[in-house]
Amino acid sequence: MLYQMNKTIVLTIVGALFFYEGTRAQQFVVDGIKYNVTSVENRKVEVVGGYKYYRGDIVIPSNVEYDDVSYRVTSVGNDAFFFCNEMTSVVIPNSVTVIGDRAFAYCWNAGDIQVPDNVVSIGEEAFLVCSGIRNITIPASVTSIGNNAFALFSENDPDVNTYYIATLNWNSNLDFSSIASSFLGESNRVRDINVRQLVIGRSVTRFAFYDYSYDVHINYLKTIESITVDAQNPVFDNRNNCNAIINTSQNKLVAGLSNTVIPDDVTAIGECAFLNCDAITSIAIPSSVTTIGYSAFDGCDNLSSIEISNSAISFTDAFKGCIGITTIVLSGSITSVVDYAFRNWENLTSVVIPNTVTSIGNYAFAGCRG
Repeated sequence: MLYQMNKTIVLTIVGALFFYEGTRAQQFVVDGIKYNVTSVENRKVEVVGGYKYYRGDIVIPSNVEYDDVSYRVTSVGNDAFFFCNEMTSVVIPNSVTVIGDRAFAYCWNAGDIQVPDNVVSIGEEAFLVCSGIRNITIPASVTSIGNNAFALFSENDPDVNTYYIATLNWNSNLDFSSIASSFLGESNRVRDINVRQLVIGRSVTRFAFYDYSYDVHINYLKTIESITVDAQNPVFDNRNNCNAIINTSQNKLVAGLSNTVIPDDVTAIGECAFLNCDAITSIAIPSSVTTIGYSAFDGCDNLSSIEISNSAISFTDAFKGCIGITTIVLSGSITSVVDYAFRNWENLTSVVIPNTVTSIGNYAFAGCRG
């Protein structure tokens, strides 16, 4: 009986030692970088660390060897580089597919941090207050981006007044809500980020420029100065450097800015195409356009003048909320104004009708009280 008990105790101690060794081996440090083993069988590790753990220039390898075992680096763990504001640069290998929550939060001296081409998931607040970032590329591989991934908390940023993103290269097929939640964050806590140039990559084949569930639109990034679409994109283009995104096969303008020039071969302006573009003051709509979608110019509060070259344009509530429209200029090619064309444009004070017009439809200007 005593022998059996001693044997049990010995086995328990040995088992505990093995457990301890196995647990201890789950984390190790090589060349100053700390790793956590995420799969012993598949020999995968994630980069870990924590608050102010890293400083200087960091290069993460795609493979790391420890105790004669080679591991593949596949992720950057939650909080791995959290508040490492003395880190001046970091290189992430293409082997990484996951960037965890707050992985690089508050690394404002790290400069541009390149998201590798194979990353699938970017966690919440992953690059929060990384004000040194000037150029961001979201690869085609990305299928999820957490809230506030690139957002800025103004009270913590030492360079808040000059923080901007020079270029946002968007290659993912995620909805626009992902951009909004990633860059704008929670409106009551996070300062808007200034994105100067938006580049739509060749891999983007679907893109929700407006998302009703989030009530967000491309013009919520109000500082965008230019839009470029990769010439090899099979679905969208920005022909003639028009500063807009156009569905190529439909000849439909789906998203525009205040400085957009609508090309004269576009036949439709999509729903919410200029939604809340409050910097736009005037717009010229070419004769090729036959339809303007719902709320296309909704919320364009400073839009005061519209030049229309085709009065037979079909639109319903395309200009609702445009309380500042006072002037309509109909071009010389128009021969008639259709029924109800400008009904209830309450602030309209001036209409320029060319000599070519021979008929004005019923209630064309009814309710125009200006």
